[in-house]
Amino acid sequence: RFSANDLAALSAVWDRRTSIENPSVPLSSATIDDLLGDGGTLTPAGRRVSPESAMTQTATFSCVRVLAETIASLPWQVFKSVDGRKEIARDHPLYSVLHDAPNRWLTSFQWRSTYITQSLLYGDAYALIVGRNLLLIPPTIGSTRWTARGLVYVVRSVVGETEFGADEILHLPGISLD
Repeated sequence: RFSANDLAALSAVWDRRTSIENPSVPLSSATIDDLLGDGGTLTPAGRRVSPESAMTQTATFSCVRVLAETIASLPWQVFKSVDGRKEIARDHPLYSVLHDAPNRWLTSFQWRSTYITQSLLYGDAYALIVGRNLLLIPPTIGSTRWTARGLVYVVRSVVGETEFGADEILHLPGISLD
């Protein structure tokens, strides 16, 4: 059984939730903050939103999960061009890594859904290619830059920055306007 105080607390939460979903209630910085929480990038409304705080919201979590798990459930294959047509390149070194098992710690589905989630939430996803392994790089420590030798991927750690060539990183860029 719920006490009167429990019901009042639940009612307050429910009333707040339904009010933000009601089109007649204007969105203000206070209602947006109630919806998104705090932390991360400063928004025009003066509130901070991070991928972590956004994922505490059911709508964000659900959308990211559906997208990531749907894309992860599709077959990932490597193709090659043969006489002007595409063929699956089963002999390519990354074929079995992408298709079957990226490393010994994660299943292909777990790795792919995490990789897609990073791209959706952080705008980029990076994986270091080490032999027949793909190691996820936390998106907050990876970046790209152009140098005299071309595009390089920079991974920051406690010991400094390490540059990797484009052939050493699998990069999934997110949506961008530039």
